[in-house]
Amino acid sequence: MDIDAVLSRKPGVALVDETGAHERPNSRHPKRYQDVEELLDSGIDVCTTVNIQHFESQVDVVAKITGISMQETVPDTLLERADEVQVIDIPWKNFPSG
Repeated sequence: MDIDAVLSRKPGVALVDETGAHERPNSRHPKRYQDVEELLDSGIDVCTTVNIQHFESQVDVVAKITGISMQETVPDTLLERADEVQVIDIPWKNFPSG
């Protein structure tokens, strides 16, 4: 995400996908959630997507269930800043096998 471009446009709302992801090399922040925090701190509302297993408090729970330890995490403080959260559950059968 080009955070400078978003900040220069000063939108009322920014749409940001995959908040738990790493940013590309040479980005201002190494993780996308840090971009989201900067947008929020600048007064821009953010609608974003994030998988629940990326929240720091859920990493151990997910690892126990799936055997997979998440490397990309998002601090729970980001969830605490949310005005609204919508949980969307997609049945596993909808994912292609691979």
